[in-house]
Amino acid sequence: MLTQNSFLKILKQFRSTRGTLASRVREGLFSYFGESNLFRITTSDTPSEIAKWKKSAEVAQCYKKLFDNRNNVLAKILEKVFGKNLLPDAHSAYAIAICTTILNPKGEGIQLSEELMKKNSMFI
Repeated sequence: MLTQNSFLKILKQFRSTRGTLASRVREGLFSYFGESNLFRITTSDTPSEIAKWKKSAEVAQCYKKLFDNRNNVLAKILEKVFGKNLLPDAHSAYAIAICTTILNPKGEGIQLSEELMKKNSMFI
C-alpha cells in the first residue's frame, strides 16, 4: 500500500527528474542553434530583457526552424539531449513542448510552468 509519505517521496523524485530533463533540453536547444544564432536567456534575466529577447528576429527565426522538416531540427535537438536512444513518446513530447515554449515569440515568458507545459504538450 502506498502511504502519503511514500507518495510525496515519489512525487519529489519525479519533479527532480522532470527539472533535470528540462535543463538538458534547454541546453540542447541553445547548443544546437549556437550563441551566434540565439544568445542565451535565463529566467533570472529581467522581464523586459526576456520580452525583448522573445520579440527578436533571431528568436523568431529559430522558432520557425523548429518546424522545418527538411532539416529535422527538432530531431537533431532531441538527439543532442538523448543521444541515438529510442525515446518514449512522453519524453519527446515534453522536450518539444519545452523548445516551443521557450522560442514561441507569441508567448510572454520562458518560465516553464506545469500548466503551460500541459497546454503545449496537447498540441504535439
